[in-house]
Amino acid sequence: MKTFFLLLFLLSPLFAFCDEGWIYVNRDEKVNHFQLNNKGKLHYNDQMIDGFSMQQKASRLAISPFSPDGKFAVVFSFGDQESQCALLQMEKHSAANLSLGGTPVVWNSWSAAGPYLLLSSYTDQDNSLYSVSLGTVQARKIPIQLQKSGEKEELDTTTVSWTSPNTFEISAFIHCASCDSRQEEKVIRSYKLTVNAESLEVKSEEQPLPPED
Repeated sequence: MKTFFLLLFLLSPLFAFCDEGWIYVNRDEKVNHFQLNNKGKLHYNDQMIDGFSMQQKASRLAISPFSPDGKFAVVFSFGDQESQCALLQMEKHSAANLSLGGTPVVWNSWSAAGPYLLLSSYTDQDNSLYSVSLGTVQARKIPIQLQKSGEKEELDTTTVSWTSPNTFEISAFIHCASCDSRQEEKVIRSYKLTVNAESLEVKSEEQPLPPED
């Protein structure tokens, strides 16, 4: 898993990809109900989205699947400047910018029955999770710190499972960062995390590792 994200990070310096269900729009292109003009203005159903203008040197947008109620979507821009991330409010045709540290991962998770969104970013050290309240449109980094000195932490976003409107579970893996290349991918500890998206409380439960071949 870590190798996958690292490879994509190297191939595209501003984004990593895990993009099931996302759509991509280039300048002067219309895809489904979205259209991006040459000036970087985004339109939905032929009406301009207020509050969002793509950075000048960017050429492409990634737009997430809608929230379960159809009221929200996430948009990232592709370019050689700092990345852009915004929350689209579809009924209002407006956008609110979100600030993430590191390289955004083209991935998200909506709470099925609650007003929360999860986003992820990636650096050469680890990856981070952010909880976004759809009410306040504020991105807050979830404080997950499992690694020790000489280790790397991996949060497996493919394992996210919402257990309540504001609580989800996710698997985390710890790798040896100071080992040689053959041993660096080896998982030395595994955890199941239970996270409250509202309070940001994190509970960790170490899991047994599978037997080595």
